[in-house]
Amino acid sequence: MATVTKTLKLPFLRLNRVKAEELARLQARNTEIAHAILAMPKAERRKLTTRSLARIETGSAWRNQTIRQTIARTRVRRFRCLALETSHQNWTRHKVGETWSVSFGLLRGSQKRVPIKVHTASHRECLEALLEGRARAGSLKLVQSRKGIW
Repeated sequence: MATVTKTLKLPFLRLNRVKAEELARLQARNTEIAHAILAMPKAERRKLTTRSLARIETGSAWRNQTIRQTIARTRVRRFRCLALETSHQNWTRHKVGETWSVSFGLLRGSQKRVPIKVHTASHRECLEALLEGRARAGSLKLVQSRKGIW
């Protein structure tokens, strides 16, 4: 049976200024970490683990993904901006009434639930399928648009 992949780009609903600034700060920190990894010799990069980046305040899943993304891109010299990304295991979907939200632990030990804006009926169908178990969740990527929308 063929697997179909669908990407949903959903903005946060009423994201306050403090959370937006925190996401921007962590994304800038993530890019700095990627640049530090790129500065290492290739043999040393492959030996990196989450423990070697323990000084960073983000959770281990986010650090692991940064290491994977940086090592996978062999021809990159510098990242303009490296988005925060985590696998399907580290985020969950919720529905309260008609409001959808996602929760993820970006910082160590804290789980944040942020409401999202669902635009079209097809997005609602996909999210319903995820909640009911008919579809499998993929990775979560936090990206800021050029207009400043997360």
